Amino acid sequence: MDTMTLRPHLRILVTPYCNLNCTFCKLGGEGPFKEVEKNMTPEEIEAITRIGVDAGFRHVKITGGEALARPDIIEIVKRLAGIKGIENLNLGTNGILVTKYCEDLSAAGLTSINISLNTLNDKLFKKMTKSKEKVSKILDGLKMCHDLGLNTTINTVIMRENKSEVFDILEAGKKICSVVKFMELNNLLNYDYWEKEYVPLTEIENMLIKRITKTGIKKPWDGIGVPMGEFILDNGTRVWSLNPRNGVFYVDYCRKKCINYPCADGIFALRITHNGYLRRCFFPIEEPDQSNVLDLLREKKINVIKDILNKYFNEFSAARIEHIWKPEIEKEKHVKYGI
Repeated sequence: MDTMTLRPHLRILVTPYCNLNCTFCKLGGEGPFKEVEKNMTPEEIEAITRIGVDAGFRHVKITGGEALARPDIIEIVKRLAGIKGIENLNLGTNGILVTKYCEDLSAAGLTSINISLNTLNDKLFKKMTKSKEKVSKILDGLKMCHDLGLNTTINTVIMRENKSEVFDILEAGKKICSVVKFMELNNLLNYDYWEKEYVPLTEIENMLIKRITKTGIKKPWDGIGVPMGEFILDNGTRVWSLNPRNGVFYVDYCRKKCINYPCADGIFALRITHNGYLRRCFFPIEEPDQSNVLDLLREKKINVIKDILNKYFNEFSAARIEHIWKPEIEKEKHVKYGI
């Protein structure tokens, strides 16, 4: 791994709200479900992101919660798309509202989109999401985005209950996306559920390699994050396996202060929550930085924000890959810390 090219990306959590209630996710999505009425405005999101780009961030992902649940999401995308220096503006979504917004997202300047597709079965989808929505709605959104020329990726979290659909999802993906990305189930403070549903991606890769060609290992954006096994389907669609056995990036904070170290996710992006807090990772009980960039922006303390984002950029850029995580570690942490 070429450590000279390491660069984290920036994730903007524009809302804690979601229109689904997935069993494998958590309330608030990537951020906390608190201070829900305190939200960055589109102008504030743009201002903070500009400072982040000046600090060195080049890839920006809009997420949540469900990013498309924000009624002003098109304005947010348009503002961020106008920031010079952003090389990839991505949006992550559960797909339910994509048909409503995809044309406007493309016109606003969105570069790429990641859409969750964890099953093709409506009955299982209802069980997973506690929703009455139909999978066909997500498939229609994927096709619309793909036809519009957006770089479209399917995100699939592999679990025991959807493992049998791997090749069906690949077959569907061949027609409606550029990439199908398989991810492992994370242990998000629900160890019993994780233990019951967890499937190692090595198991899935062994299934794939019998039918399709593995071309090697794919680096994530700017090198930081779990390297992915890459396979190519017969029509050129890529398949990525985000397998922590390829290594996970950590910083000194992880090693010295985090009870969840080592984890399967590690460090790869700085998250800015809807209410202005900073988070290093997805772990639900990670203590956020007490500095609040939204409060600082409203107090016009721009130089303080610059110093904070520069600090995090440099910290993340010093991340190093380790090959130490294994599933058995989750049980050890559960017994020791109750996580």
